[in-house]
Amino acid sequence: MHGKQLPWDHEIQIALPPGYDQGDARYPVLWLMDGHAIFAESLNTVRRLTTQVPRMIIVGVGVPPEAVEEFQTRRAYDFSPFDDWKRTTAPGRDVFNEANKALDEFTRQSGMGVAERAGGAPHFLSFLLDEVRPALAKKYRLADQHILFGHSSGGTFCTYALLARPEGFQKYICSSAGLYGGNGYFFELENRYARTHDDLKAEVLFAAGEEEVTQPTIAGIGLVSSTSRMAEVLTERKYPSLELRMRFFPAEDHATTLPRSLSWGLRTLLKAE
Repeated sequence: MHGKQLPWDHEIQIALPPGYDQGDARYPVLWLMDGHAIFAESLNTVRRLTTQVPRMIIVGVGVPPEAVEEFQTRRAYDFSPFDDWKRTTAPGRDVFNEANKALDEFTRQSGMGVAERAGGAPHFLSFLLDEVRPALAKKYRLADQHILFGHSSGGTFCTYALLARPEGFQKYICSSAGLYGGNGYFFELENRYARTHDDLKAEVLFAAGEEEVTQPTIAGIGLVSSTSRMAEVLTERKYPSLELRMRFFPAEDHATTLPRSLSWGLRTLLKAE
């Protein structure tokens, strides 16, 4: 699909639950960011939870196969709500900035592309909610129960969606999100939301891996400290309808946290259902 306000196409992958064709039931929907990279693994994770969570429709949104080498460039635009995505208030920002130069060089040499543009998150969120969802609703039986999952930059976008259009999803699993980016943008966004709202109706899990604290480059972004801080800020707001959880996974790093976050998040947020 090509979003009206986006500069490129997105691949939409869909998995229907067992028994979908044997009735007229509607199903909750799990939305996966970076679908091109995590769809198959996430589908296996959900299948392993068959006795612990309700059956659901899975939607992966990501880069088309012909553009996979540009995924770093494209996701930097889609997931960042600000242009200055490399500017950060993380405590380790000086070290991070130096490491980021090496990361850019690595991505250049590997052919993955270096992200030079950002700020497309508002358009990407509108694409998901106002274009993709209505199109899928015409073809599939979607329940009014939507879960957003994102890891790393996808987790950052997950947090943006929570604070920008919280009604868009009912449950949010924000994994390893770097929230110091944009010179404190996310905390200012939260502050703006709090000035005009006295409630935040959502179920949210912030998750990170314990070893991300000591993982080179990742440590400089401040994933663990920034998600902890956001959880603390939201807790102190005392929103009556907000159900908030924070989870650190022992002995997990930035890569291995992803499946743990999805599995634990689904089991926790959907347990009662």
